[in-house]
Amino acid sequence: MTIRVICLGNELVGDDGVGIRVGRILADMDFCADVSVDFHMGAIFDVLEFVNRNDRLIFVDALQSDRPPGTVTLMDFSAIAKLPPMPHSIHAVGLEDVLSVAARLYPEKLPTEIAIVGIETASCDRFCNKLSQPVQDAIPTAITIIKELLNA
Repeated sequence: MTIRVICLGNELVGDDGVGIRVGRILADMDFCADVSVDFHMGAIFDVLEFVNRNDRLIFVDALQSDRPPGTVTLMDFSAIAKLPPMPHSIHAVGLEDVLSVAARLYPEKLPTEIAIVGIETASCDRFCNKLSQPVQDAIPTAITIIKELLNA
């Protein structure tokens, strides 16, 4: 079984870089050979290449909703479509758009499990390379959730 953890974001846009920061920590951990960690820092449609080649996908990304900054949320494929689009997003399209396209392009090849680990942000609308404190503090929780998903 192949599992791919895809870490999304842009480290130059404040809290939007949290997915990449989580990915760096995961990349330094020892997982079985069937687990790989990838980084995508902009062209979200690039992740389509992984959708039909893996049994499980775990996405890690910044999230903006009505929850407090630093809240870590685990969602499945159906839950992400219900989220409002991120305001001030630098992405032309969102993850939910890409997964919807994948479902139409590869209906017979979709992974059996698609999970999204979202970290609620404080700010994704300014250029800086630092995370806000609540988002920085949420990284260990996100790592724990991802490790539990990988061990399931």
